[in-house]
Amino acid sequence: MPSRVEKIEQILKNLQTETPDVEGAVLLSMDGLPMASVLSADITEDDVAAIAAALLGMGERAVNNLNK
Repeated sequence: MPSRVEKIEQILKNLQTETPDVEGAVLLSMDGLPMASVLSADITEDDVAAIAAALLGMGERAVNNLNK
């Protein structure tokens, strides 16, 4: 029986193969830690996690500035 992570990775693989513009996918925890991924060899989970964390931080700052 596949583990939970293996099931999620299969879903990500399906997303990647069924959507032409998707080159890879990563599922991150709320803490920004990679939980499962399907990426090409030249991209690491850590790279995507760092980019996602930066985007989240910018989004939070934007929302805070708009609420002032």
